[in-house]
Amino acid sequence: MLNDYQMAFLSMEMVYIVVVSFLAFKTNKNIGRMGEIRHFRTMQMLFLIEACAQIFWVLGDARVIQIGIGGNWVVNMTYSIAFAMCMYQWQRFIAEKVRYQKNSRLAFYTIHIQTVVVIIHIILLLTSVWTKWIFYVDSTGTYMRGNMFWMNICCCYSHWISTTLLIFVYRSNAERMVRYQLNQFMISSILPLVGGILQLFAYNIPFLESTVMLGILFMFNILQEEQIKTDALTGLNNRAQFNATYEKMLNQADVAPFLIFVTDIDGFKKINDTYGHLAGDQALVMTAKQLKQLERKYSSLQVYRYGGDEFVMLVLEKDIPNADQFQIEINKMLSQAQHENGLGFTVHFSIGYQEIVSKDTDALKAFGNADNMLYRVKNERKQKHIQNK
Repeated sequence: MLNDYQMAFLSMEMVYIVVVSFLAFKTNKNIGRMGEIRHFRTMQMLFLIEACAQIFWVLGDARVIQIGIGGNWVVNMTYSIAFAMCMYQWQRFIAEKVRYQKNSRLAFYTIHIQTVVVIIHIILLLTSVWTKWIFYVDSTGTYMRGNMFWMNICCCYSHWISTTLLIFVYRSNAERMVRYQLNQFMISSILPLVGGILQLFAYNIPFLESTVMLGILFMFNILQEEQIKTDALTGLNNRAQFNATYEKMLNQADVAPFLIFVTDIDGFKKINDTYGHLAGDQALVMTAKQLKQLERKYSSLQVYRYGGDEFVMLVLEKDIPNADQFQIEINKMLSQAQHENGLGFTVHFSIGYQEIVSKDTDALKAFGNADNMLYRVKNERKQKHIQNK
């Protein structure tokens, strides 16, 4: 018969399984890069294996089902390996998140080091059947920690340490949106750390599952936010995010004047018509990559894909003392990038901008002024091109 504690334990595990199963169902390739989602989904599956192993352990302990000493070994081994792999996949997820940042060598080395760690960890767990180093099941069918259980702890939390290291190193140089996400992931990674510490002192209470489940839920929410705020092709902030930030900056314009830049790619339709839409996508992705580099250079700069080949930038006036020089800098970056990428077409921006110094400024009119300037610049370029012919 199940006592009250065991019933509560099983109820909690069932809730964890339902919640994470739902998240796994809702996790799809559209909420992140393929590598990120692969590791996230694997982590979810491993968590479900952990929870199921815990359920079998409780049912066996209550003698509701007869699993015997051998079954107890299998259940505890399954739980231990699943948790080790779950922590490893967490580290791989963060490594994938920062892999696209500049100087990703640290991510490369930590992945390989932690792969070795998890292999050693699994070997230690498997050989505990004979050595009893990490854990063992005594003659009465009771789970017992071995003399070297501390190695189990060290292996698990080496993944947490490497994950924390990656976040700290990359957050300072990451683009604003990635830095925000890394800060959120740092908060979520504290949860399993706390749960693991509590589990050391009360291994028959599911502290670890509780905190890992909350961490997975928190991570899913972060990925969902990214999907809502991010343009799928370029990885830039999208139009909805621009509208929200524009309104917020406008309300603070009296104390923090800013500039709005409206830009688009000259002759983008011709690129699509001549070289195909894949080439057009390549031009957009390359452009976004260069604009992200500018975000790292100018701390307050925020870049958005407004639609099609049109991009919008918001930046505090104090960071861009010369707007005309800033335009020249952007096009120099694009020219250098297209040369490095060996593109068979030219990517050049026409740019319009508007200074906003008062919160009473009409938002639509200010945007329209920048947009009108963009098209004046574009028409002037066309006229010069015709005259040069």
